[in-house]
Amino acid sequence: MHGLKDKHEIMFEHVGKVLDIARKYGFECEMWCDMYMHAAYGDYEGKFIWDKSEEVSKIIPKDVKIIYWDYWSLDKNHYKFYIDSVRKLTDNFLFAGGAWNFFGYCPDNAYGIKATKVAFEACRENGVKEVMLTTWSDDGGEASAFAILPTVVAAYEFSRGNFDMESIKARFKAI
Repeated sequence: MHGLKDKHEIMFEHVGKVLDIARKYGFECEMWCDMYMHAAYGDYEGKFIWDKSEEVSKIIPKDVKIIYWDYWSLDKNHYKFYIDSVRKLTDNFLFAGGAWNFFGYCPDNAYGIKATKVAFEACRENGVKEVMLTTWSDDGGEASAFAILPTVVAAYEFSRGNFDMESIKARFKAI
């Protein structure tokens, strides 16, 4: 009916229509960065195929905050690479890390704290002003939200520039 179109073109058109509605009612919008990263680099998980960042940066609406999400890496340089890659697309972005409660009944606070620490350090060192911590209940995730409180407290402290684990543990105990 409409002919063959590139998948990115279809998505950008759809986003435009949604944003028209959102703007009409005064909403501010945020989007996970996957679609734009795929369009700009051909991939999102480390195997960039091309660099169309200059072209894609012109397509991203200036009033949409892009969310760079990343939950897994323990390598600060990994986060720096992606911060730079997202920044080539827009300055209007934030970082979202993950509290590791998504795999069953027990959270992995140790891993979540380690990943959050290096991610938030990279964000601080690279001028990312806004960060958030996400929690998911997918893939059979049955862990209580209260079970990730150690990661939440650590993330709060990291966001304030405190990376000293002993003082963070003391703060958690006091709370």
